[in-house]
Amino acid sequence: MGITRDDLDILKRVLPSVGRERMLMYGIQDLGVSRDQTQAVLPLRDPVPDSGEWGSPELFRGLGFRFVESLDIAATPPPTFLHNMNEPLPKTFWDRYDFIYDGGTLEHIFNTPQALENTVRSLRGDGVVLHRLPMNNSVNHGFYQFSPGLFFDYYLANGFEDCNLFLAEGGGDVRRYGYRDIIPDRVLRRHSMLGFAARKTSVDEISVPTQFMYAPNTRFLTEELGDSPFYIWGASGGFFQVYGEWFERNRETLRCLGFIDSDPSRQGREIMGCPVLAPEVLLREQRRPIILVASTWWPQISDQIEDMGLDLRLMR
Repeated sequence: MGITRDDLDILKRVLPSVGRERMLMYGIQDLGVSRDQTQAVLPLRDPVPDSGEWGSPELFRGLGFRFVESLDIAATPPPTFLHNMNEPLPKTFWDRYDFIYDGGTLEHIFNTPQALENTVRSLRGDGVVLHRLPMNNSVNHGFYQFSPGLFFDYYLANGFEDCNLFLAEGGGDVRRYGYRDIIPDRVLRRHSMLGFAARKTSVDEISVPTQFMYAPNTRFLTEELGDSPFYIWGASGGFFQVYGEWFERNRETLRCLGFIDSDPSRQGREIMGCPVLAPEVLLREQRRPIILVASTWWPQISDQIEDMGLDLRLMR
């Protein structure tokens, strides 16, 4: 794949905290933006002369990276290193890079676990990886289209921090989604690329993750909510099964505004001291609260909130 305006918008969010000594590109990325377009989004530290060559290596050098290296299975155009990422990288690559940019390579590699392990091994401590990969509606482009949960679960299991999903909607509008956020259906219905960034701390042994839904469901939930006000959508038994113990344990510090349920027979009651309300209460809210969805009907809930003309953060 190649670097587009949307990629620049995501790089703008990711690069400020990245060391600029040495980086690695998977493949030599095509470049679909001019110097002027790049400069308008990401000011170049070391601008390349207008008459000089302009490609992805020049872009990253202009962004301040001292050494820009590339790795590919194909010899044309010639990368810095030839390697099949289905196989382990030599230890000479370990702890080498401040930044790894995967601008559309992982989906073409059959052995995804090995490619991810190569990535983890190659980053220095505090190094950052950024994946820009197909998420939806790229059938037959590569072997895979990726769910964000793969990257959250894998990198968190291996001790990475600052794990964030970035989805670009064009025109510089980049939205950040966390580990527990529900992605709106309007995004899932179109061709979409994910941007996933994570920062390495330290890794001794590579850990195989357990998928989110089978891990403890309240992991990171209190941290993600912080001190933000929120509603819980769903007042049935599913809440107690998944969130009941967590809610009881943390209720003194949580800013829960109440439960929401579309079933009139449940409205007007209380659950654990919080009122059960109709969805229309959200139309009167001024605070843009978070919605914690305690229901398997989250796609329908997402559609209902969108039909109400609201743009709220949904979590699970």
